[in-house]
Amino acid sequence: MNEVSLRPGFLSDQECDDLISFLHIRNQEGQMIKYDGTYVYDMKKVSPFNFKIQKIRKRCKKYLLKQFKEYHLKLDYDQLVLWPPGSFKHLHTDPVNQGSNNKYVWASVFYLNDNFEGGETIIETEAIVPQRGGMAMFNSSLLAHGVAPANNWRVVYIAWWLGKNLSLKALGNKKG
Repeated sequence: MNEVSLRPGFLSDQECDDLISFLHIRNQEGQMIKYDGTYVYDMKKVSPFNFKIQKIRKRCKKYLLKQFKEYHLKLDYDQLVLWPPGSFKHLHTDPVNQGSNNKYVWASVFYLNDNFEGGETIIETEAIVPQRGGMAMFNSSLLAHGVAPANNWRVVYIAWWLGKNLSLKALGNKKG
């Protein structure tokens, strides 16, 4: 599966806990949007004075922009997602916004918990087992992807990027 870049242990346990805690507070405050069987929080709403959360976002963004500079990535949208037990997403590809100079959409998924069974990210015919703190990056406009149901709540931080290059094949599988 050389079209997917995996980075185990990218986020620390503390960073995962901070994001989960932040998300639970937003949920209690009724700030989550129900979308397609999940609960979503748009990270553009994070206060610039929430230094802890902004620091995590900045670190993720900086790493991906540096690691994948050949793809001329531009952050399009990021969110925290709560997946209730039994929720899933069928295989699909992500469309590129009309009129964009960029030709491809990339997705980065950061797994914040792994205290469940199931919940794999399916990319084409491969299953990525969520590992707390791990990250997966792939071209979501070319590779069909989805999420298998889990037996407990699944929490992820996900960001979509616009980029110009086609795939990771030219570089081989980036592992770190």
